[in-house]
Amino acid sequence: APPAPPLAVAAMKMMLPKAKGPVVVKADGTVEANDKPVMKFVGAELQDKDGKAVASVAADGTVTLEGANKSPKFNAKDELEVGDGAKMFVTDAGVLKLVNPDGKEDKDSGKVKFVGFKPSARRAATVLVLAALMVSGPPKVSATTVTSAPPAHKK
Repeated sequence: APPAPPLAVAAMKMMLPKAKGPVVVKADGTVEANDKPVMKFVGAELQDKDGKAVASVAADGTVTLEGANKSPKFNAKDELEVGDGAKMFVTDAGVLKLVNPDGKEDKDSGKVKFVGFKPSARRAATVLVLAALMVSGPPKVSATTVTSAPPAHKK
């Protein structure tokens, strides 16, 4: 049998703390925020609205992120290993878990949830979280980027 595609997409909604509304993934791979298309899953890539790859997943599970100096990789359990022992993954219940390099769960773990999540789309959900982190901060992937929330805007 041929290997499963690196990114399987399913319709789901990503609920972010403090967001105005959910980020919606449609069955065709279109990603909408505030009812406007912002990205799209195409094959093994998540592309911006201009068709430029934001993130792509190789057959071996390596994730390439536009502008990033490190390439995290999915392990056999579809957990994204980001280096130094840190990892992130979406549980079968659709909850994003963040694990720090020391093996302990991060304080921000569990704050992002997916509604309508299917375990077959675990990698796509994880890549979507990575893309959301990149949009809100500098495009660096390290344990600290993935395991810390973007800084709050000062008033």
